[in-house]
Amino acid sequence: MSVTTEKAGATAVHDLTAEEITEGSRYTMVVQWSPADGVFIVTVPELGDGARTHGASPTEAVEMGAEMVATALHAYRRRGRPVPPPTFFAP
Repeated sequence: MSVTTEKAGATAVHDLTAEEITEGSRYTMVVQWSPADGVFIVTVPELGDGARTHGASPTEAVEMGAEMVATALHAYRRRGRPVPPPTFFAP
């Protein structure tokens, strides 16, 4: 997957690495069926209310979630912002 960013009128493309996607998969993902949309919605609490994506299956939703998190973390780092750590929920 590629990430496109714009800064000062210039556009840059960054291909996400396997390591970045693996890092993204370490974050909490809440997967819920949306009958209204007919897809599985995934939300990542560590990234705030707007961190949502979707997939046709739970597996696809989680894959899309990992890519979304990797993209967000790349943007945090590019902008010099602190990266929120993944949260561990003990049973």
